[in-house]
Amino acid sequence: MRRFAWIITLPIMLLVVVFAVANQQVVTMDLWPFELSYSLPLYALVAVSLLVGFLVGAAVMWVSAGRVRNKARESYYKASSLEREVAYLKRKHAEAKAPQQGSTLPANQPPPAAQAGQLQAGR
Repeated sequence: MRRFAWIITLPIMLLVVVFAVANQQVVTMDLWPFELSYSLPLYALVAVSLLVGFLVGAAVMWVSAGRVRNKARESYYKASSLEREVAYLKRKHAEAKAPQQGSTLPANQPPPAAQAGQLQAGR
């Protein structure tokens, strides 16, 4: 993967350097209606234009993906809540099932040893 990245990056860097060397003439950029003007090399103007375009595009994509991120966040919280509920119900089911396996007492009646302990504690 690193080699692939270098195979792509090196030619692009080479093209940028060749473009910068070939386009060093100074151009004047007027920002109408603000009456601002800048003189800078053509390669710098192109680089700044690409950077501004990238940042504006990234901002637009980030804002437009806000609804998707919000829905994903809500789904994550709902899934976490449901996982906790499933774990709780499994524990509760295991606790309810455990006394019934070794005992013939009804589920709502405590074992005789527990009843004796309650009588002694009441004295």
